Amino acid sequence: MVCAGVLGGFVLVTLLLSGSRGEDPILDQNTLVPVITFLQKYQPKDGQQYAIAFNAPADKCGDYLDQSFLKQYPQKTVKGKLNSEERLYKGDRLIAARPKPIPGTQNNQHSEYRLMKLPNTATSPMANLLNKDKKGCVVFYTYNSPCTSTCINPRNCYNIFDALDIFQKHEGQKAFVFTQVWQHDCDKDISTNLKEVMKRVPLYRCRNRQCVRCEPNNLNMCTT
Repeated sequence: MVCAGVLGGFVLVTLLLSGSRGEDPILDQNTLVPVITFLQKYQPKDGQQYAIAFNAPADKCGDYLDQSFLKQYPQKTVKGKLNSEERLYKGDRLIAARPKPIPGTQNNQHSEYRLMKLPNTATSPMANLLNKDKKGCVVFYTYNSPCTSTCINPRNCYNIFDALDIFQKHEGQKAFVFTQVWQHDCDKDISTNLKEVMKRVPLYRCRNRQCVRCEPNNLNMCTT
């Protein structure tokens, strides 16, 4: 089950600096070209939640992102790890996770949380990835938007906001991208929660081979 207006494809490749928000090295959505589908190719199964992130070497960045470095991460290898008991892949420049059941409960460790917060924010797979190249191009992609009950709930002790804070220290281009609104948030106003994400890292929603930069004045395009 997904919200109306489900996104048709994930498109994120061409990277340009934009000065629309101070010193923050953000991506101009007008340069996002509908040719990059490699991150969705890592999705274990159609419609299945997962999160994946990469840090492209700084010398691969610029007006165009050279994707050749991703060839060292075969889909079969990454998917194999995501479908294993651990449900986690940790490569030198690419990381990915699926939600993982918490033993003895009906709850899961969410994929975003697993990449950003375990074992802790300072030594998580995402922190290590950011440290690989301080000026590299970083993209964090999650199929579903982070849930408003836990991940982007300021009142929940398991939220990811402190982990998102580390993106602010990254000198290179960066983006936090999602495809569809999490099904349990479809009937909620998630704009306030997404604004908290936007304070920490440039946020995009990608659908129908187009990417929209989520801003306070266009949040309806990112939430419906």
